[in-house]
Amino acid sequence: MRLITFCLLAMALAGCTSQSHKTRSAQSASPSQHAAPAKKMLTTPSRPGIAIYNSVEALNGKAFLALGGVSGNDCQVAANDFPPNLVNVRQQMQKRTAALSGNALLMQSCEVLSGLPGCYREATCQGSAIRVAE
Repeated sequence: MRLITFCLLAMALAGCTSQSHKTRSAQSASPSQHAAPAKKMLTTPSRPGIAIYNSVEALNGKAFLALGGVSGNDCQVAANDFPPNLVNVRQQMQKRTAALSGNALLMQSCEVLSGLPGCYREATCQGSAIRVAE
């Protein structure tokens, strides 16, 4: 009976040591190394070359060319789905600005609407794709 207990204990410890070996390598890195990529993902836009301007006043003194209107939207289909995200909408607009060969996006308006057909709630933004002289 003691032999069975000893074997089970040895097997349990052997399993724990292989797991702790894996966690030790993850713990050896500093906590700031684990937190930095998450912050970077949240703050880095999907298109780093596309600047976002929230007002025309921010463009004072800069020469720019308007390339056309761009828009984006994010739909929450049902009440229990994720809510619409303005970050996703801005990323869509940045991609469309890049497709028009723009290097900046001038935001004009953003709204979150409810009760639209097919969407429980929808985030919609309008803006202009522009090329700012460097």
